[in-house]
Amino acid sequence: MRMSEVCVDRREMLLAESLGSIVAGVRGADRIFEEFKMDFCCGGDISLKAAIEEKGLEEEKVVSKLMELLEEKSADKTVDWRKEDPLKLIDYILETHHVFDREELKTIQGLLDKVLKAHYSKHPELLGKVNRLFYSLKMELDEHFI
Repeated sequence: MRMSEVCVDRREMLLAESLGSIVAGVRGADRIFEEFKMDFCCGGDISLKAAIEEKGLEEEKVVSKLMELLEEKSADKTVDWRKEDPLKLIDYILETHHVFDREELKTIQGLLDKVLKAHYSKHPELLGKVNRLFYSLKMELDEHFI
């Protein structure tokens, strides 16, 4: 199979996949969907193709951004940290993971706020528990980052 055929197959599979499934499997896809104002929460069960059509978006723009994201993730270099200087590992953790995790916590907090506003009245016990657990985790992680 040629490279162009692989890209076409991957593209078609992506278009058939649900928004929720893409967000769950592709780190960073949520930001792309937010950029295009695509609902991956309550509307997460529809396919990417259907969501694009529903919003009247240009399929190529959305899919190419997602494909770029997928290519970035597959091109990441793996480093054997057992062979590296421990100070280099510490810097990597602080500059890569801690920065990323702080940003993700902000994103999750915003998404949780949206879910609470939209669904709290129907599921107060469950969503209250989710809210408490998230803020407990956030507090622990904030202490860890310090």
